[in-house]
This record gives sequence, structure tokens and C-alpha cells, in this order.
Amino acid sequence: MVYQSWDSICAPWDEGGFNIKNLTIWNQAAMLSWLWKLDQNKGSIWVHWISQYYLQDQSIWLMEIREHHPECLRGVIQTRDHCIAQLGSILHVKRLLQQCTVADKFSIQHAYNALRTKYAVTECSQAIHRGFYLPRHRVLLQLAAQNRFATVDHLASRGLPMVNRCSLCQRHSESAAHLFFACSYSTEVLQAIKQWVGINTPDNSLQQLLSWANKRKIRRHWRIQWVQNNIAAIVYSIWSERNLRIFENKCRPSHTLIRDIQYTVSIILFAKIQDVFPEEILDSFLASRR
Repeated sequence: MVYQSWDSICAPWDEGGFNIKNLTIWNQAAMLSWLWKLDQNKGSIWVHWISQYYLQDQSIWLMEIREHHPECLRGVIQTRDHCIAQLGSILHVKRLLQQCTVADKFSIQHAYNALRTKYAVTECSQAIHRGFYLPRHRVLLQLAAQNRFATVDHLASRGLPMVNRCSLCQRHSESAAHLFFACSYSTEVLQAIKQWVGINTPDNSLQQLLSWANKRKIRRHWRIQWVQNNIAAIVYSIWSERNLRIFENKCRPSHTLIRDIQYTVSIILFAKIQDVFPEEILDSFLASRR
């Protein structure tokens, strides 16, 4: 994988991240909840104890760390000072606490979203966010959409001595744009799956396909899921086949990948919508297995 910052990795799916909690920011949000409780003087026996024994008549906003303070109180004060330095004033921090209050309760999730770095939402990331994919399919689809795969051109740009040749077609240099889907091998797989699901769009690049799927307004919601899961399964299978040829010196014909993709996607949809499993998918799947 090409290097990404930790903040971008922890972003939600629709912002191009992998929806991983940044525990540093989550801990700050949790400490802000205790700051809110101490400010409001409500919440628990611990809040009452801190208020009576340490705060007394002093405001939590003016308290400084002392040697006799417990570690939990030190963490609250340090988080308070960090947020004041980040937002500019005590007033801005109080406004943040107010914004994170829902029905007279502090929301740690709201505070986390307010503190984390925000990224632009794109059509590709929206398509990846909305679908129900296998986890491994979703992760690789996100990496491929952002051109984050460690393809030969990326490795060569770092100064590694490599022969840049596509392991699938053996004709052109390898890049993410070539693999998805300018390569003759991956194009054959894509066209077969397009025909299977009934896609007539002329778009062939991965970004164009994801944007097309995100814009589609189809009454039958399962059909969009069928299309999106096929796109994700193609990306996963192409990348797996590429690695299989490079690291294990093995190869599979394109029709094997096509049958595996059809089988995998049919099982995914059956597991998710088995009560109303579309006969169209079942019929096309059984026809492909004959």
C-alpha cells in the first residue's frame, strides 16, 4: 500500500478512509465528556468527589495541575488545555461542549467527529460507503479507487530497480490505471461481468464505474448492490491474480476468475437479502454455472 497519513486512514468510508477509530482523538473526546460533567456538576459519584475534594469553589476552567491530583483529573485538565490551544479560547471550547450535548447528555461520538480531521466526500467514496461488501473487498476497492496500490510504477518511482511490465498481459507497463481496466486480461473479466449484470455503460475506468454506480437511480435497490459488489469483487480478483503470478508463479485463466466472481457475489447477496432474493440473479448465476 502507498503511504497514507493516519488521520486519512481513520476517516469514514465516504471521506476516503477506512472507518478506523483514532484512539488518541477518541480519548480526547472521552475526556471532554468528563470536562462537561465537571462543568455541569452532574454525572457520577466521581464527579461529586472531584467537585467536593479538589474543586470546592474553584472552576474546572481555571484549575491548574497539582502534584496531589489523581491521574484521571490530570487527563481532563490536559485535554482542556489542548482544546483551548487548538480552538483559541475557553469560550470556543464551551461552545464545542454545547454542540456535543444531545438531550442533556454529552455525546462522545459528536465530540470525536468535531475533533477529527475532515476530508472531502467524492462520488467514488460514496459508492464504497453505501454498499454492503465483504470487508476485504471494501478495503481493496478503497485503495484501488485512490490509486494506493503498490504497483510496479509506484515502486519504481521510489528508486527500486524493477522491470515495469504487467504480469497479466505481459505487454504494457503496470499501473493502477492499466490494471483497472486497460489491461486486456482485466478488460475481458470486466466485459463478461458487465454482460452478466446487464451494464451497458461505456465507462471502463474504475473511477468512472464507481461514479456511474453512485449516480444511478434504480427502483430496485438490490440491483445497485449487485453492480457495486461485482465491481469490488473484480478489483479483489484482479489484484489477487496479479499477486499470484508475481509471488507464486501461478496463473488462472480469465473464465475462472469470472466464475469465481459470479459465485462470490451471488453468495454475498443471498446472505444479505435472502428473504427476497432476486430471481434474476439466481437465474443468471445458474446459467453461468452450466
